[in-house]
Amino acid sequence: MVGYSEEPVQKEKVKLESKNACKVASICQDLIYASGRGNVTTHKSLALGMAVRQITGSVGLLRILHGLVHCASADTVYKHDSALTVSIINGENDSFLPRNIINDVFTCLVWDKNDFREETSSGKGTTHVTNGIAIQRNHGTKDLQ
Repeated sequence: MVGYSEEPVQKEKVKLESKNACKVASICQDLIYASGRGNVTTHKSLALGMAVRQITGSVGLLRILHGLVHCASADTVYKHDSALTVSIINGENDSFLPRNIINDVFTCLVWDKNDFREETSSGKGTTHVTNGIAIQRNHGTKDLQ
């Protein structure tokens, strides 16, 4: 159907390269989500909604994408985000640090709040972004003097 194999296959599965398997999985998730009229949340629909919310913070964009059956609803995205936060606060998730951060090693944290100084008539709807990095010394190399 997607043209990755022209050989007829009767009882076997078609062998796909990794990059093609990801594309087929993406198409299949779109079909499942669309056929369920947005009531069946797939990994892709939720991940896209979470990414859009994180990057833009726009509920309007989430509603447009949900209306076009591309991502989970804004309510679902916010409920999932809240559930992740609660699970971290309650200790249900043992590790909320990135994989490359080493425990019990001195860590320097650097945070920056970017305020784009946008002006709106109500003062709402402005962009505020906070970025951060964690810096740890690499123990495999000698310090520079």
